[in-house]
Amino acid sequence: MRLSSRFALVSGLQLAAVGVLVYGSLLQPFSPSTQWWIAGVVLLLMLASAVWLRWSIKRALGAEPEQIHRLLERMNHGDFQAAAMGAHSLYSHSLYSCALTLQSRLRSVMGALKSTSDALAAASEQVNQTASSLSDGVTVQANGVADTSNAMDQIANSISHNNQHANQTDAIAKQACIDVEECSEAVLGTVQAMQNIAERISIINDIAYQTNLLALNAAIEAGRAGEQGRGFSVVASEVRKLAERCQQAARQISEEATASVKQSDQAGQLLDKMVPSIRRTADLVQEIAHASTEQTSGAQQINSAMGQINKTLQETAAASRQLSNTAGELMTRVTELRRTIGFFDSRDLNRVEKPAVKAKVESKAQSKAEPKVVRSPRARPKAQAQKQASVRPVQSHTAATKSTPRSSRPQAAQAKPKPRPVKPDAAKVSVLAPKPKPKSPVAVSPHADEDDQFFVHYD
Repeated sequence: MRLSSRFALVSGLQLAAVGVLVYGSLLQPFSPSTQWWIAGVVLLLMLASAVWLRWSIKRALGAEPEQIHRLLERMNHGDFQAAAMGAHSLYSHSLYSCALTLQSRLRSVMGALKSTSDALAAASEQVNQTASSLSDGVTVQANGVADTSNAMDQIANSISHNNQHANQTDAIAKQACIDVEECSEAVLGTVQAMQNIAERISIINDIAYQTNLLALNAAIEAGRAGEQGRGFSVVASEVRKLAERCQQAARQISEEATASVKQSDQAGQLLDKMVPSIRRTADLVQEIAHASTEQTSGAQQINSAMGQINKTLQETAAASRQLSNTAGELMTRVTELRRTIGFFDSRDLNRVEKPAVKAKVESKAQSKAEPKVVRSPRARPKAQAQKQASVRPVQSHTAATKSTPRSSRPQAAQAKPKPRPVKPDAAKVSVLAPKPKPKSPVAVSPHADEDDQFFVHYD
């Protein structure tokens, strides 16, 4: 029975009692017609005050207390589905209207939070993928830079060895140039000595020729002397032979000295030609050594730059790993936010997933034939239910975070006096049956848009 009906019944009984009292005591001095007129006027005034009081209470509440209690109980259980305002929509400032407005605003806030959590989840996944790609690319580049740095180290070592060899070759070439110059001077001295020997041999040849002439004259004079000059003739003959042999030997020595002088001249000319070439070779080797020194310096600079690049890549890799960890932490926070939002049922706006739909069933103890209606979830395809059951938050490959299933309730819901079990299957119904209220049978409809009369009204 509604509050207004109860109040009307009580008011009627009170009016009847007052009428009996008034008729029995106060109106006895008056005539019967006057008594009936006074009783009628008083009765009308009391009825008018009762109607006005009923209208004021109904306007302040906007609905029956049971309806307001059920609405607040549904909101307390996280059910923010839109309820039909019915005939009480005219009382815009009533308690029931304010509760519906609060429900609508909270439903909008839950929808905005869900949209924000979805956007954050997508952004976290994108950041995670970007960080992973960046980390992989940086790792590949770091390996390439390390290989290049090692190759540059080897090239720098080779250039350093070549520089050392070039310096040694330059020193050898300079020493060879000095040795060739000394050899050229020695050849020139040898040529001069050969020329001096040739001059001395020419003098010896002249002496032998003069000796031969003297021996010939001595032989002629010995022939003139006869027997006395025979011995002298033999001696002169031997001296002439010796002079001829000396002349012949001097001629041979002179020829050999002349040939040696020619060869020495040729050797001197060759040495003179070799000296500029050796000097040019020494200059080229010196230039090569200088170029090797510059190459060594350039290789060292390149190696230093590679080291800086490698350091920068390592810092970038560390930053990408930190970014990936941050994305994983953000994904964990988004998962927790989704679990918290999942406590609130707002399927009519954003289709928030719920693992189980709560329904409150109240039956009248005296009415046994009236059926109990339990709120049931909207029918969903099996494939969609499986898809929703398989939804899991995306994990970061670097962050070792594990998210709990979406079917778990937050701690605020678990701290209630009577915890309700939550099952992961969305097709099942979780029923909360408190103590029955014998005077308030209620049939709860699953969706306000499918059933205009959300509550059972009594006429």
